[in-house]
Amino acid sequence: MAEQFINKEENSLDFLGNIIRYPNPTSGLVNVSSAENTVSWELDNSFGAVLIQEEATSQELKAFSLNLSKYSAGMYILRIQLKNRKHIIKKIIKE
Repeated sequence: MAEQFINKEENSLDFLGNIIRYPNPTSGLVNVSSAENTVSWELDNSFGAVLIQEEATSQELKAFSLNLSKYSAGMYILRIQLKNRKHIIKKIIKE
């Protein structure tokens, strides 16, 4: 079965993947939650370099936080893999 990719840029809610990220834009901490179980996620900078790469723990299957305070202002790409094999791609703005 081929993996599905969803790239729907709405301010905070992806109706297909049920991904909520807030606050966005942020000055540091971003909370991410999903209606579906999360398997892994990564945060890339605007040049495509991977800054954070994590596997979900049993406590983080539907929610996790990212601390962007040590990164400079700009646009970042959050890639989330859900248990149903879908990949969600979201934009995060750091002020």
